[in-house]
Amino acid sequence: MANLLPVLTAGICQEHYLLTAILQRFNDKVRVGNYVLEDSTLASAWTFLLLNPDRPIAVVLETWSEDPERIREIDDESRRRIESNVPSSSDRWHLALAIPTLKAWALVDDHVREEYEKIHQHPELTSDSEERARIERDNLRMLAARIGDWTADRPFDLDKLKAKSRQARELCAFIEESWKPKPVPVTTADWF
Repeated sequence: MANLLPVLTAGICQEHYLLTAILQRFNDKVRVGNYVLEDSTLASAWTFLLLNPDRPIAVVLETWSEDPERIREIDDESRRRIESNVPSSSDRWHLALAIPTLKAWALVDDHVREEYEKIHQHPELTSDSEERARIERDNLRMLAARIGDWTADRPFDLDKLKAKSRQARELCAFIEESWKPKPVPVTTADWF
């Protein structure tokens, strides 16, 4: 389909693979895009809204926190940035927060989690903080590299994620709503 709904996320590239696998149920409706930084992701979203006044867009950002105050700050700031640049577009965009990360969303699926547990390293086995960080990065890379294979024959359990995450439920509802046919306004010429 030519007018796939853009769903943007921020990160190097692992987030793209994770979100693509998570949203594979909608692969005929969405196109996942990836920008390195949150700033560029949000700027791309509002630029898209300005250039495409008739098309919707969604943004998925990781919070890297489960602290309600921090999550509220991220939500408020992200919304403010989009709304300040495109004030009349609130019905055409959706912001979803992956709390705390897209990795956590991906590991909600039992099959993905089981496969991941077979290959991941345990960062808690080292006391060196730099080594723990390196292991976490490697684990994320391995998950992102393999999640597509793991969900190819056994689709991602999006219903389980939706049951656990309001953000995921609302994102899926926005995607579905964006694909409903819009009523065509009737003009006086149509009556005569």
